Amino acid sequence: GSQTWPPGAELLLDPGDVGDFLLVVGNQASAGLTESVSAGLATAIRVESSAALPGRGWLLPDVRRSDHARFWDVDLPAVMVTDTANFRNPHYHQRTDRVDTLDVPFLTAAIRGLEVAVRLLAEEAAP
Repeated sequence: GSQTWPPGAELLLDPGDVGDFLLVVGNQASAGLTESVSAGLATAIRVESSAALPGRGWLLPDVRRSDHARFWDVDLPAVMVTDTANFRNPHYHQRTDRVDTLDVPFLTAAIRGLEVAVRLLAEEAAP
C-alpha cells in the first residue's frame, strides 16, 4: 500500500500499490534506450517501464521532474530511472529524509542493476 500515482499515470502503466520496483520512463523517441536500461536493471531488481510518452512528456508533467526532460526538449533520447520519489516515500524532501529511512538492500540492488545497464549500453555503443 505504499505506492501511489499521479493523476493520469494509469493510462501508461499500473504496477500496483506495492513500492518494490524501479520505474524507467522514456518518451517514444527514447524507446530503445528505455528497453536497454530496463533490461540491465531487471537483472537485479523488479522494473516497470514506459516508453509510450508522446513528444516531450507534457501529457504527464510529473515525468518531467528530472534532468532527462532537458534532453527531450532538444529531441535527444533520455530516460528517468526513479523509485517514484514522493509517490512512495513519505520522507522525500522532508526533515525525516535521512539515511536510516532508506531501504539499503533495495538501493544496493538498484545500483547493481544500473551497473549492468551501463555495461549493456557501452557494449551497444562499441564499434
